[in-house]
Amino acid sequence: MSLASVLDDCLRDIEVNSATVEDCLEKHPHLRGELEPLLRLALRLKSAPDVKPSPAFKQATRERLLRLPRPVTVEERAAEAPWENALRQWARWRQRVALTLRRPRWQPALARAIPLLLALLLIGGGTVYASADSLPGSPLYPVKRAVERTRLLVAPTLESRAQLHLEFADKRLAEGIIVARQGKDDQANQLVSEYERELHTALSTIEEMIAQGRSPAQLSAQLRAQLASQRRVLEMTGGQLPPEALEIALGVAQRIEEELAGLEMPAPPTPTPSPILSPTPTVTPVVPATRPPEPTATPLPLTPTPVPPTATPLVPTPTRTPISPMPTPSPTATKTPRPLTATPTPMPPTATGTPRPLTPTPTPITPTATETPQPPTATP
Repeated sequence: MSLASVLDDCLRDIEVNSATVEDCLEKHPHLRGELEPLLRLALRLKSAPDVKPSPAFKQATRERLLRLPRPVTVEERAAEAPWENALRQWARWRQRVALTLRRPRWQPALARAIPLLLALLLIGGGTVYASADSLPGSPLYPVKRAVERTRLLVAPTLESRAQLHLEFADKRLAEGIIVARQGKDDQANQLVSEYERELHTALSTIEEMIAQGRSPAQLSAQLRAQLASQRRVLEMTGGQLPPEALEIALGVAQRIEEELAGLEMPAPPTPTPSPILSPTPTVTPVVPATRPPEPTATPLPLTPTPVPPTATPLVPTPTRTPISPMPTPSPTATKTPRPLTATPTPMPPTATGTPRPLTPTPTPITPTATETPQPPTATP
């Protein structure tokens, strides 16, 4: 027998047969540690005084309740102003999707969502809110699934769409466990299959993000954490599911984790220490700095360069010029010793740096080209 049945029998014996707590514990010694505190607590509650509100408290409470405004039900509000309520709901939805309407790429999705939006608006916001906790077989469960489809149609990004699929997968698993407790194994198996489909759809969305070059790191971490949480739930309450449904749920969680590990986007390549093209000392033809023309010693053929007659007064060389016999040779007409270094004087190096011949080659000077000083003639 279970503990609840034993406790019920003991309480009945105490109340009808005037049995004591010890009598009950002797009948069930294997449950003594759990049964004794429950029996003693039940006896204390039975012996507690009966507390009843005073007439003054009842009257004051009644007056306070009468002063409170009466809540208006959803049916009354819809009956009083159906179109006003529908327009109010439509305005709220329009504010939510205002930004989406500006984007042309979401117009097909919105076109498919408009019929569902209109149906939900006609139903009313209260009905939509009440359908959030509905289960399969409930009249409001189709409304709940319609709201989920509408949310998927108006989801603006891949991330939000994948998060919705993860949310719906969590709901399908919870619904499957609840209906399994109620003995509805067929519905539990169907809900576990839908749980598997939602997880695969979320994984496909992550693959699409990776194909677009976007990193789903945050979404992958959320999926991994949700799978771990769902596995713990299945380990704790999975015995309430049908065996085939439990096997499917545990298997799909493991497969999704394995596929997710294979889909992780590789990290961008880190800059490895590769040979950097640094300016290596390449042998480049270095053009020497061109200097202005300097008097360089350019070897020229040592040929006697005839010097053109210039206006430079030449020093009379001690050449013997045939002089006509004079009647009376003047003492000054005699050969006066001249400095011999005047004739073979090497010219200083000019700007061209042309070396002068070092050999003192006397240049024959014609009488007409040079001014030869004539000896003074003897005056009679």
